Amino acid sequence: MIGADVELRVATFNIRCSVAQDGLNAWPHRRARALELIQRSEASVLGLQEVWPDQLRDLSAGLPGWAWMAHDRGDGEMAVQAWRADQFVVRHAEAWMLAPEVSPWGTRGWDGACPRMAGMIELAPLGLATEATLCWVNTHLDHVGPIARTEGVRRILEVIATRGVTNRSVIVGDFNAERAAPALQPLRQLEGSLEMAKLTRPSFHGFGQADPPVTIDHVFAGSAWRVDRVGSQWSESGNASDHDLVYADLTWIGEAVDSV
Repeated sequence: MIGADVELRVATFNIRCSVAQDGLNAWPHRRARALELIQRSEASVLGLQEVWPDQLRDLSAGLPGWAWMAHDRGDGEMAVQAWRADQFVVRHAEAWMLAPEVSPWGTRGWDGACPRMAGMIELAPLGLATEATLCWVNTHLDHVGPIARTEGVRRILEVIATRGVTNRSVIVGDFNAERAAPALQPLRQLEGSLEMAKLTRPSFHGFGQADPPVTIDHVFAGSAWRVDRVGSQWSESGNASDHDLVYADLTWIGEAVDSV
């Protein structure tokens, strides 16, 4: 098994793309606050959405000690995964489009408005004599297409099931759907009897313009993880993004290998 002493904070943060015409909320005005928020989060692994190349350069320069993996979805926007380089070693990594299997990279899946993808990394904690891994998926589901969201979730679960890592998976991202949405039901079932606490405020506020603000940023954990705490963080000195950073504190409780 991975080990009962493995505890980690997993976070997700949609940083809002730098190409948007956001005026005083444009990336150059928010950059320092976003970096400070990530540093303050104390996360061990972090999934980021809506990242563009200039933002990735800023993040990697401003956050020493983190390792990075980025995948361009086909239009310049990237889904990025970051982890503490002194805590984990990578055992496996891959990415796929959330589209029918035979689709080329960059395809818009089903009724989606944008190309969507998921990235998966299997991380082994350093310092433990084990080949077992955390299977960590980061995604950003479509904001328009309900079929694309439903089928995107199905594709994610299909891939992790094929690798036999469902019970030790942690799936994070901007799902563009509230937790109770039908499209996310299969992800909620990963948790078994574990219930994630409600956040103290909605995770998407649209720089104060969302009407209404909603919680669409989530962490879903497989049955091998105990969810100890769920929360969100934001900058008190101004907007770091149009989303809050959402996190979950997890403790390993189950076997590392799924039953077949």
